[in-house]
Amino acid sequence: MMTALRLAIRFLLSRKSRTILSIIGISLGFALLFATNILMTSLEVANEGIAEEKYGRYEIIAGYQTASSFLTDEQVKDIQSYQEVSRTSSFLYPYIGDDHPYQSVTQLQPMYIGVDRVPLTSEHPLGKLSSGTLPGNGEIAIPYSWAKSHHLSIGSELTLPFPPGKDRTVRVSGILAKSEHTNFIFLFERKWLADATGQSGHTTTVMLDLSDWREKEAVLQKLNEIDPDLYIDRQAAKDTERSQLGGLKPLVQGLGAAVTLGSTLLLISTLQMSIQERKKEIATLRLLGSKRRQIVWLVMTEAIILALVSGLLGIGIGAGLAFMLQGFLARMSGLTITGLTFDPSFALLSLVGGMMVTVAGSCLPAVLASRERPLHAYREASIHGHKGGWVRNLLGAVAIAFALIAALLSGGAKGHLASAALLTIGTGLLLPALFSWTIRALSSLLAPLIRNGASLARRSTLRQARRSVQIAAVAMLACSIGIVGTGVLGTVKQDTMKSIMDRYPLDHILQSNTGLDQDGFSPELFHDIQELDGVSAVPIYKGKLMITDGWKMHGTDMSTIDVDGKPELLTSLQPVDWKVLQQAFPLMISAGEIKMTDFNEGGVVITSFMSEKLGLLVGDSISMVRESSYDYGSGKWKRGYETVDLKVTGIIQAFPFGDREDFSFYTSPSWMEANMGPVSLDEIHYTLTDSSKKEEHEARIQTFVQNEGTSEAISLDKGEELELLQHQFLQRTTFLGFTISLICLLALIGLMNNMTGSLKERRREIATMRALGISFRKISRLILTEGVLITSAGGILGSLYGTILLQLLLSALDHHSFVMSWAFTGGCLILSPFLGMAAVLFPLWKLRRSSILQELAAR
Repeated sequence: MMTALRLAIRFLLSRKSRTILSIIGISLGFALLFATNILMTSLEVANEGIAEEKYGRYEIIAGYQTASSFLTDEQVKDIQSYQEVSRTSSFLYPYIGDDHPYQSVTQLQPMYIGVDRVPLTSEHPLGKLSSGTLPGNGEIAIPYSWAKSHHLSIGSELTLPFPPGKDRTVRVSGILAKSEHTNFIFLFERKWLADATGQSGHTTTVMLDLSDWREKEAVLQKLNEIDPDLYIDRQAAKDTERSQLGGLKPLVQGLGAAVTLGSTLLLISTLQMSIQERKKEIATLRLLGSKRRQIVWLVMTEAIILALVSGLLGIGIGAGLAFMLQGFLARMSGLTITGLTFDPSFALLSLVGGMMVTVAGSCLPAVLASRERPLHAYREASIHGHKGGWVRNLLGAVAIAFALIAALLSGGAKGHLASAALLTIGTGLLLPALFSWTIRALSSLLAPLIRNGASLARRSTLRQARRSVQIAAVAMLACSIGIVGTGVLGTVKQDTMKSIMDRYPLDHILQSNTGLDQDGFSPELFHDIQELDGVSAVPIYKGKLMITDGWKMHGTDMSTIDVDGKPELLTSLQPVDWKVLQQAFPLMISAGEIKMTDFNEGGVVITSFMSEKLGLLVGDSISMVRESSYDYGSGKWKRGYETVDLKVTGIIQAFPFGDREDFSFYTSPSWMEANMGPVSLDEIHYTLTDSSKKEEHEARIQTFVQNEGTSEAISLDKGEELELLQHQFLQRTTFLGFTISLICLLALIGLMNNMTGSLKERRREIATMRALGISFRKISRLILTEGVLITSAGGILGSLYGTILLQLLLSALDHHSFVMSWAFTGGCLILSPFLGMAAVLFPLWKLRRSSILQELAAR
C-alpha cells in the first residue's frame, strides 16, 4: 500500500502543470458545492427569522369556531405527544359564534379569550402585550384603547359578567399591544376562565410550534384523524414566505450537482491522460511482476490523492467564495444575511462524498490501465481510440428509440419522465459513437476552409477519442443544462405571468378572506371605493353552494353528490352586478340575452363551457336546492328543504373573474337577496386610473376596509406579483448562468490538459513536421482545429440532447407546445468553437517555446 502511495505521488509530481490544472478544476466542483450549502443555509436562517418575526413562531392553529364544539383535555394531551410538536398553547373562546344562549349579555362586551400563561401565547397576534404580563388566576389583559378610554392601568380592577356564572372582579395584569386584532378582546387565564364559565376541560383551539416546519403535513394528517371538521390555520402566508427561498434551493443544489458531475468527468479525463503518458512505466511494472489489481490500486490511489487535495482546497475556496458572494446573494434574494452559517458535518460529508465519487470515477481508467498489454504499450499501441463497441452502441440506440416512441405514445407525466431517463441513458451509452460521427461530419464541413488540416485534425482527435469524449461531455453538459434551464424557467415564467394576468383582470384585489358560509364585505364598501375619483372597480359577490334536484347527469366530470342514490351536480349560484361588469368588460354573448327582468323571474346566465358540459341551452329549466339542506350522513335532503326553479336565459363565452372551467350559474343581486337572503362581497377588483392620486386613494381604501370591522381582509397587487415573478426569474437565471460558466471553465481546463498531453505524446511527430519546413502557423491552425472539433461536437450534441430533453420535461409539466431556446442554442453553437480555441492557446505557447532538436532527440 505504501509503495502504491509513493508511486502515485511520484507520478503526480512528474507532471506538475497537469496536476495543478486538474486540482484546480476538481476543486471548483467542491468549492461550488460547499459555497452553495453555506449560502443557502445562511439564507434559510435569515428567511426563517423574517418569517417568524412577521407571522409568529408557531406553525398551526387547530380547533373550532363555535362554542358548542371543543377539544377535550385528552385530545390536547394527544396532540402535545406528537413527536413533531415542540410547544403548544391552548385557547378557550367560551362565547364564540352564535350557538350559545348568552348573546344578550356578551354582545356588548369584548370577546373573552382564555390563554395559557406560556411564552408561545405571546407569538400569536392576540397575545402580544405592550406592557405587563399575561393574566393569571383572577387577572385580565385589556386592549390598549380600552385602557385609555376607561382610564385603566396595570393593577386596576373591573367587574365583568361570566354567564352562566356570576359576575367576578378581575385585576389588570397587562395591556395588549396596539393592533387592529386586539381592539375588542379580553384575555384571561384559560383554566380560570373555564371554571368561571362552566366549561372546565374545554379547549377551543390549540396553537402548535413544530421542531421542524417541514413536518407540517404529517401533523395536519394526524389532526385530521382527530376530527375532519377541525378548523385549521396552517400559516399559509408564512409558508409562502418560505417558498420564495424554497424554490431556489433545489435549483442551486441541482446546479451544484451538475458542476460536480463536470468535475468527475474532468477527473476521469485526467486519469486517462496520466495512464496514456505512463503506459510504458505501467507496462514495465507488469513485466516486473505487478498484478492487475495492483495497477488498479495504483491508479485509484492517484485519484484519491487528487480528490483529497482538491476537496480540502475546494472547502477553503468555497468558504471564501461564500464570504465574497453573501452581499450579492443578499441583494438578489432581498434578505439581510447577518452572518454565514457553517455546517462542519456537511464539509465532512462533501469530502467523503467527493472521495466516493472519485473512487467510482477512477474505476474505468484503472481497469483500462490494468488491461493494457505490455508489448502493445512498448509498440506505442493506444487503448484510447474507440467508438464504444457495437453492443454498447446497439443498447444506446435502442434506449433512445424507446424513449422517443414512449414520448409519442405516452400522455402522462410519469411516461414523459421515463422517456427523459431513457434518453439520458441511451445518449450516455451512444456518446462515443455520436462523438465520432459528429467529428467526421464537422471535419468534412471544415475541409474546404482548411484543406488537408481538417483531415489531420480529425485523425488526431479520434486517436485520443476516449479522453476527448470526456471533455466533449463536459461541454455538452453545459449546453444541455443551459437549454433545459432557460427553456423551463422561461416557460414557467410565461405560464405564471399568464396566470397572474388571468387572476387580475384589474390591478388590485381586496379579498374578504372569509368562508363560504360567512359574510364578506358589505356592498357599501364597493360603492365607497367606486365613488373615488380615478378609481374603476368591479364587485364579486359571494355565491351559494347549490345541488341540482332531479337533473340527469350525462357522464360529466364535474363534482357530484349522490342524493337518494342518484348523482346530482354540486355547483354555485352567484349574483353579479351586470351593469358594472359590462362597463368594465364587454361580455361576448353566445346565445340569449342579459336582461334584468329575466333575472327577476329566476333567469340565470351560464358560460359556454357549462353549456357544453351539461348540454344546457337557452330556455332550459333546472331545479336546485341549497347545499345546507343536504344531509351528508343519510345521503338525502333534510326535512323542509326548498327547491329553487331557474331558467337559462343567456350564455356568455366566459366570466371575466371565473376559471376557464367555470361551473357556476349567475344571477342578479336583487333576485339573490329576495330569494336566498342577504348578499355580501367576496372580492373587490379595482384599478387606480389616476396615478397622481395613488397614495391618497390607497390610504382611503385602507380606511374603508378598517371601517368594515374585519381583520381578515387581504389586499393583493398585480404589480407586486409581477415584480416578484421577475425578481425570482432573475435569481434563477443568475445562478444558472454562473453554473454554466463554471462548467465551461471545467471544459476549458480539461481540454487544456487534454491538448497538453496530446502534444506531449506527439512532440516528435510535430518536431519532424517543423523540421521538414511546415510553418508553426500551419501547425497552430491544425491544433486549433482539434480544439474546435472537440468543443463544437460537445456544443452540437448538447444542443440536440438538451432540446429533446426540454420537450420531454415540459410535457411532464403538462406543457405540450414546442419550446426552443433559440438564443441560448445559437449562443452554444457559436461560442463552443471559441471555447476550443481558448483551451489550446496555453499548449500552443508551450509548444512554440520548445526546441526542435530536443524534441527529435526525446524518447
